[in-house]
Amino acid sequence: LRIQIEARTFKNFSGLLKLPLIFEFTYHETLVKKLKAEGKPLPELFMCCGTEDFLLENNREFHRFLEAENVEHVYEEDAGFHDIAFWDKYVKKFIPLMFG
Repeated sequence: LRIQIEARTFKNFSGLLKLPLIFEFTYHETLVKKLKAEGKPLPELFMCCGTEDFLLENNREFHRFLEAENVEHVYEEDAGFHDIAFWDKYVKKFIPLMFG
C-alpha cells in the first residue's frame, strides 16, 4: 500500500497543526509478508471505501495485493466520500462482523 498525502491541516490534541506530509509507505504489505513467513495468523481484514474517496486507488491496490497473497479479507466499494456519512453506513455493517 503506497499512500501519498499532500500538505493538509490535521487536528491534534493541541489544536490545528499544518503538516507537509508527502510520503510513501509499504508497511501493510511488509507486515503481511512477515506474518506469513513466520507462520503467524493474520488479523481478519474488513476494508470499505467510497468510490469518490481520495484513497480509493490506494485501497484498490492493497486489495489486489491481498488477493495476490491469498489473504482472506472483505473488500467493499460503494458510492461515497471519505466522510462521516460513508463511515456511518459501513460501521453498521462492520460491527456485527466484529462482535457477531
